[in-house]
Amino acid sequence: MFTTTTTFSKAQFPNISMPLLIDIYKQELEYQEISDISREYNTLYFLNNPYNFFQNKLTNRFSNFLIGKITIEETQNDYVVCLQADMSRLLIKAGLFAALICLSFWIMGSFNWAIFLFALAIFIVFSGSAYGLTAFTFPKYFTRLRNEIERLLQEEMRKRA
Repeated sequence: MFTTTTTFSKAQFPNISMPLLIDIYKQELEYQEISDISREYNTLYFLNNPYNFFQNKLTNRFSNFLIGKITIEETQNDYVVCLQADMSRLLIKAGLFAALICLSFWIMGSFNWAIFLFALAIFIVFSGSAYGLTAFTFPKYFTRLRNEIERLLQEEMRKRA
């Protein structure tokens, strides 16, 4: 289970509320073209269709997650935003690609153990690199998203003042 967390200070944004944050994060999930999004009080649940590779944008930051949730907890001084997600979709994508390699060589009549080992190596390299990239870049994206939300909230506060 992949987890990352960020916070919003209540002192910095006194007009911020949990429903507003939930709505903003829901809009981001919709922008990222997540297949299914549901909401329960302070939690957004999402599901990426595991076999929908070509309709999602190539820049979909959630593309390696199969299922997950974004929970917003209110503390005395902050709102804590926590993402927990299952990264098994990247295994499905790498496995399908490796299976396509095996299938294409089988159809051509030249399938052998070397091809199978090559496809297995492709699976390991693709899934390992996708896992590493997601583990490295997603927390940075989640922080940049928080910074963008804070910037939008500051602009909104300036408009109201």
